Amino acid sequence: MKDTPIEITHINVGEGAKGNTTIETKVEDYHYTKAKGSGDCSYPMTLFCPKCSDTHEFNSRFGEWREKWLVEAKDLYFTIKYEVDADGCLFAKCEKCDFDLREDYIYGEDNLKEEKEVQIHNISIMGATYKDNSVCIPLDSYKKAVKEGIAWKSDILVSISGSKYRIMFIDFTNPENIVSKGEFIYIKWKCVRNRNP
Repeated sequence: MKDTPIEITHINVGEGAKGNTTIETKVEDYHYTKAKGSGDCSYPMTLFCPKCSDTHEFNSRFGEWREKWLVEAKDLYFTIKYEVDADGCLFAKCEKCDFDLREDYIYGEDNLKEEKEVQIHNISIMGATYKDNSVCIPLDSYKKAVKEGIAWKSDILVSISGSKYRIMFIDFTNPENIVSKGEFIYIKWKCVRNRNP
């Protein structure tokens, strides 16, 4: 009885095989890109994880989460797997965070849980002065305060002539209360409170 010769097929990364013939695997597209306004926006063509994906951003002016104007391909996570539940029904879930796609994901709900546990944060700003019935602070300091304050709705603390004052997040981020002049931001004095009201 003769032995059947064994053929070994070597497959490189990115290749597939049919029998002993190597073939190039097709990369599946999960999204498409379309021009939107001044940029390009990526749109999903299949299920994606809403919890892992970065498709929404917090709008501090209105105090709510909104869909991003331009979603990039890197913002979408297509880490979906399928499992069978106790009733024998097939369902999709994220294999990265285990989020069940049968549930509705409310954007920002994770942040709200964290906010309840986090103590009140304040941001101190150096170089503040009183001018034109306003608190005058450097533009760079203002930008940093807004950027840092978004996560916790932090108030800012300023020291003017030895006295300390507090300006609430909702006041110093409201466009009606601020005026930009050169390299400085002027926040209306009506927004200023004593540090310990």
